[in-house]
Amino acid sequence: MDIRNPLCGRRDGLMEIDWTSDESYLLLNPRMPPEEEARLRSLVIDLPAHLWLATSGTTGALKLTALSKQAMLSSAAAVNRHLAADARDVWCCVLPEFHVGGLGIFARAFLSGSPVMRAEWDARAFAMNEEMTLASLVPAQVSDLVQLRLSAPQKLRAVVIGGGVLADALYEEARALGWPLLPSYGMTETCSQVATATLASAELVMLDHIEA
Repeated sequence: MDIRNPLCGRRDGLMEIDWTSDESYLLLNPRMPPEEEARLRSLVIDLPAHLWLATSGTTGALKLTALSKQAMLSSAAAVNRHLAADARDVWCCVLPEFHVGGLGIFARAFLSGSPVMRAEWDARAFAMNEEMTLASLVPAQVSDLVQLRLSAPQKLRAVVIGGGVLADALYEEARALGWPLLPSYGMTETCSQVATATLASAELVMLDHIEA
């Protein structure tokens, strides 16, 4: 079984994942120590049309989670509906593509026909991006924006916040600077978001593909 890592190359700004094939992919941090990569690779079993991602959960050693492409796209479709995302949107990805926070952006863009702008994290450059309309960040990145007193670009209409708890005070400060933040709760095992806020309220709303 040959499960490849699509992070070694991209085309047209998108990850080289064929979302419609039976091909499976193992997505690992390229900076991972070789012995840890070998350990995780040894855990992979033959499952067609799956994406394998490393996750530690809340605590503990890294383990692998197998997500079907169908599940990933189901989650992506629900997020697109929640954000009313379509081909007119431009996603900006500044999150690791080997985590669901970054990977989910490419699944959403595949379904909506949206372009994805890929960039390393730089708070000032992010705030000056006049093309993006949608993005995802973690609380530490929001803190960077607030500490530098950076205002949101005009076209940006929603930023999903995941990967940890966003403090109320930080949320309020960022919103005062014009950042359209949508706090969320999610897990690797659920292919990203379970519940996400709206621009009208910071209260989390369960996405329509979730039963709980």
